[in-house]
Amino acid sequence: MIKVQISESGGKNPMSGVRRKTAKIPADSMCRASETGTQTGQEKTPSFRIDSFERTSFHMPTELSGITGAKLPKEDLKELSGELKTAEFHHYYINWEDTEASFLEKSEVSIDDAHYLDRRVNRIAALYVTSKNRIEKEYGEDEEKLAENINRLDTLFQKAKQRLIDSYGRTVGSFYENMGNKGIKDRMCESLALEIDRRLDDYEALAERIHLRDHPSYGNHCTSNENDTILFQITLEIQEQNGTAPARSSEGEQAEYSLKDLQAAGAGAKLSGQTGLPSADDYHLGLDMAIRYMKLSSVLRHTGVSQHMSSIILGAFEDCLDQHSGKALTQEGDISKIFRYTISQYEKTGDISLAVKKGAAKYIGIDFFLLSLDDNQRIHMAESTRYQFHVNNFMRNLQENSSQEIWWLFEDQNISAFQMKA
Repeated sequence: MIKVQISESGGKNPMSGVRRKTAKIPADSMCRASETGTQTGQEKTPSFRIDSFERTSFHMPTELSGITGAKLPKEDLKELSGELKTAEFHHYYINWEDTEASFLEKSEVSIDDAHYLDRRVNRIAALYVTSKNRIEKEYGEDEEKLAENINRLDTLFQKAKQRLIDSYGRTVGSFYENMGNKGIKDRMCESLALEIDRRLDDYEALAERIHLRDHPSYGNHCTSNENDTILFQITLEIQEQNGTAPARSSEGEQAEYSLKDLQAAGAGAKLSGQTGLPSADDYHLGLDMAIRYMKLSSVLRHTGVSQHMSSIILGAFEDCLDQHSGKALTQEGDISKIFRYTISQYEKTGDISLAVKKGAAKYIGIDFFLLSLDDNQRIHMAESTRYQFHVNNFMRNLQENSSQEIWWLFEDQNISAFQMKA
């Protein structure tokens, strides 16, 4: 689509990406056209429509007064005459300013939002494929411009990829490095680089499968590239949930840590900094820390995090619990005893509720199960019942929510039993 604005001096100003708008015809020109039509009995159509174009060649008339009421200078006529090239006018296909902003938006992570790592990776991979699709539609017939714009897109992708890797290493990687895992920061960054490339392969396989370039829902002037990207991401996510996504290639170097591992590591780092502990006697404090540890372990199992990464995350989490409790877990006291025993019961059965009951029975005693207490709302309930409600509510939410939505379960760590009074 072309829109040519005629300046007072007769110059041209091509504008791209504008809505189709019929050129205004001066009243005297309309009268002349009407008179001509009356004489010939046919409607006379101008040989050149200024609000549209065809891919075929044409010759610019020396005077457009019958259409615009203005004359074009000869030097501008030379530029406009001849064959129109599609690539010069289809700039609505790829907006580089918006594309660059989209790549840079949310291309970094911190400890607070590293549990959204998969969303960051999915975004830049899908954005690359949908942007490439628009470039191919615009410059598909011009190899030089196609290569030039693909190279520009590659540069943006690599920049966003490196920003994501660097920010992850600087935050999450450094956290686990400082917790005693020597060399893990570099290994995490290397794995993330490989996982980003693998995710890009996933999206490119999907693009080929659905014939993205010919698909009417993508890459047209009626939709933005941002909408294309969101729709493309949703398409792959639905196919993955239904088990109909293109199979991943087994070729290439395998990452030491999967994207799922790296995301869980980010969530674990955040949780480790939020282990504010309640004021309680030693046995209740040790039981509280054991429950937090078991909840994190259950989430890691539920989301399919590798055993190796789970050990790293749980080890760092336990170290932080120890630091927050004044090194209580590294001392041979009551806190450490009930914590270790309860965790050992959980590792045998994988049942948090059963582990809590066994730990409480051994170290707190019969009062945990029989003594009726009341909380701030003056609801009478045994401690064991209060703990059971907390654990059951957690496990139910864990089963009902997807792996991307479960980390909010840790926002409220305190168990209301600690506010209960006899």
